[in-house]
Amino acid sequence: IPVLMRPLGRNPNQQGVTPMNITQTVNLWLCNDQSLYLSTVEAVMQSEDLYDLTQAIRELVEQDLTFQDGGTLHNDLLISALSDVDWRSIAQDFWSDFRDEDAA
Repeated sequence: IPVLMRPLGRNPNQQGVTPMNITQTVNLWLCNDQSLYLSTVEAVMQSEDLYDLTQAIRELVEQDLTFQDGGTLHNDLLISALSDVDWRSIAQDFWSDFRDEDAA
C-alpha cells in the first residue's frame, strides 16, 4: 500500500489543533489503514465526479469512526473534529492519484 504523506499547507508556527492538521490526520488514516484505503479506492472508482467522491469519503469515515447511536462525549468530540476536515482536499488527492485523466 503506498503511503501518501503530502503536506496540506500547515503553518509550522501554528499551535494546537487546526482544521488543516485534522485533514492531514484523516488523510493519513485513509492512506495507511488497509481497510479504509481499499474502501476509499473503491469509492474513487465508483464516483461520477469529484463532488460524489467527496461525499463518499466523508460518509465512509463518519460511518467507520463514529457510533451511530451517538450520545457519548467521545462521539460528540469526534463528530465535532470531523466537521473541520477539508473533505474536498482529500478527495482531490485520491482523484488525482487514480482518475487524473478524467475531468474532475
